Amino acid sequence: MKKITVTVLAITLSLGVFAQQNGVFSFGARVGMGIGFSEPREFMSFANEQFYAGDIASMTHNSEVNFNVALYGNFAFGNFFSLQTELNFMIYQGYDMRLRFSQMGMLPMEWTANADLSYFSLDIPLLAKINFLGSRDAQFGLLVGPHASIFLGRAEFWREYGFDGTETYFDIDNSAVFGLTAGLFCRIPVGPGRIVADFRFVHDFDALRATTMLNNRFDILQRNALVLSLGYEISF
Repeated sequence: MKKITVTVLAITLSLGVFAQQNGVFSFGARVGMGIGFSEPREFMSFANEQFYAGDIASMTHNSEVNFNVALYGNFAFGNFFSLQTELNFMIYQGYDMRLRFSQMGMLPMEWTANADLSYFSLDIPLLAKINFLGSRDAQFGLLVGPHASIFLGRAEFWREYGFDGTETYFDIDNSAVFGLTAGLFCRIPVGPGRIVADFRFVHDFDALRATTMLNNRFDILQRNALVLSLGYEISF
């Protein structure tokens, strides 16, 4: 009988602790940077049109380092699970390219050029967060969920001819794309709130599309990126 009483008391206390942590709302902000490894898709055809030149014989590309600023809210359902939504501003996404052309107009001469594609977006993810430590304060765990990426403004295409450079801005056809965000997070109590950090992978299901001045439509980028960010949050 004594063992049963102790067991019931332990369960009651654990449920009480769970109830105390349930319904806690946290608000925070993060800043960070990311590196992409996005697939250029139909960029070679797009670049040929933008350079008004002959066929591109080869292309090498490197994703640009981009920056992000995020505001978010998190609602806890006990110690182990919470839902988080964000306004995540992604700045200077895109990639650098080095292009080698087999000819220039009607002239059969080989030449090279540098180019750069960049754009801004607002990512709005809905993330499920699973905390392995079972604590309200110090936490470490997984985050995963869908996101909508809304394009902001116009994309910029910059090209360099060796001695001079020009910029072209073009509209993005799809106002938003959807994708998946997944990664790791940690929260460490400091002062009245917590220092937060996360490392995440961002994948878009569809490509950024653009229609050029010649009314040709291209899928020029499908985003894949790794993002590391650091910030601070307070619970209410």
